[in-house]
Amino acid sequence: FHFIGDLDPAEAALRNALNLDPRRSDAQEALGRLCLERFALELVDNQGYRDAVSRRHLELWAREAQDHFRSVASPSETGGVLARVAEAYRAFAERDGPRLMDLCERGERDSGGSMGVEELYLLRSLIESGDAAVEWCSKAIARRPHFARALLRRGALRSASDPRAALKDLDHVVRIAPRFADAHAHRGLCRRSLGEKDAALADLTEAVRL
Repeated sequence: FHFIGDLDPAEAALRNALNLDPRRSDAQEALGRLCLERFALELVDNQGYRDAVSRRHLELWAREAQDHFRSVASPSETGGVLARVAEAYRAFAERDGPRLMDLCERGERDSGGSMGVEELYLLRSLIESGDAAVEWCSKAIARRPHFARALLRRGALRSASDPRAALKDLDHVVRIAPRFADAHAHRGLCRRSLGEKDAALADLTEAVRL
């Protein structure tokens, strides 16, 4: 399932489920995923943390994600991969480049093709730039075709060099996550660069509304 556009109510529902039954593995794993979603959305939108406060938020989300994944008695195969993703995100927040690269490489090698490895591909795109970053996004999207954050990242990366291709990615994001404000904002900027002034204004207005 997707949290994008509904993070706050999704988090409230999951925390309520855990208050009722702290042993619910599905809620623990889902809340861990949600923490990763909050972490990754800030990175995709800002292409890195902006200040010490933002960095602290990222560290807290990564740690909380790790705690939730560790609380799962018998993690799914995907959950096991996501636990490593949380560790990699924490290394990113702590600016530990060597550990981050090692975790990404080991995670990709040991994943066995299970879902979740696309999160590591997206993270690699965030520590790369230019064509290399686009390539890692494309690998993530190949694994999960409706991966909204990877589509947003690739669209943002392509917006200057290939705005038509960028617009296709951003259209895709809006179709699958219509309440994703960042997608509307990036699409509005892309449309403005293409001279589509009315459509750009509509997107930017929707981004502000959301």
